[in-house]
Order: sequence, then C-alpha cells, then structure tokens
Amino acid sequence: MVKIRHAVYAFFRALSKIDSAEKIKFSDELYLRVPDPRLTLVSLVGGETDAIKFSVEDVRKIFKSIKSACDMQDIKEVKAGELSWKTDGRTRSADQDYVAIRFNGPSGSTRLTVRRNELAVALAEFEAKFGLG
Repeated sequence: MVKIRHAVYAFFRALSKIDSAEKIKFSDELYLRVPDPRLTLVSLVGGETDAIKFSVEDVRKIFKSIKSACDMQDIKEVKAGELSWKTDGRTRSADQDYVAIRFNGPSGSTRLTVRRNELAVALAEFEAKFGLG
C-alpha cells in the first residue's frame, strides 16, 4: 500500500511539473496552455472554466497588443480567432500595479485585472518560446 501511495504521489508531482511547464500564466485565473501546434486560453474566472484554442499567430497578436498597451500606457484592442481582446494599460493612481483585460468570445465576456509584473513575466515567457515577430 505504501509503494502505491508513493507511486501515485510521484506521478502527480511529475504531472504538475509538466503542466506548469506548459503554461504561460497571466494570473491564477487566466493562463495559456502551450501544447504545440495550438495554444489554449484557459479562463477560470467566476468559478467556471472556459478554454479556447488558438493558432500561435493569433496568440502572438494578443501578446503584441498587450505589450503595446503596457508600453504606450493606452488601450489596445485586437481580434484573434473567435476572441475580441482588449487591454487597458493606462496607469491610474489607485491601481498603478494592475492592467485591465477584457475579452469577448463564444462563451461571453470576461473582465479581470492582472498585476503588471505578472503580465511582464508572461510576455517575456511567450516571447522566449514563440517570439513576437
């Protein structure tokens, strides 16, 4: 019984490492799963899970718009596949550390705020894996 428990524990530990290595995380509620050749945007907002598949080029458009919105401290909008993505990178005195993201897709509309530093990590990770071209 102890050997089975150790085997199960080792399996799930290995699985969690694989799973986290295949994610580019915006926040705990929004991340991209990265199984080639398509990417899957997963939203866990509001207790419901939603997943939409994209080509790398569609996700590249989203990341370019995020980078532009943050660099220019402006609002940028892009259409990628079935999704309309809007990033508000403006700084406000009350919430300078956050960026507002809104996207509309087949399952409806979602709005959330993401820490700028977490978004910067996600941008760097995506650029290292796929480039922004």
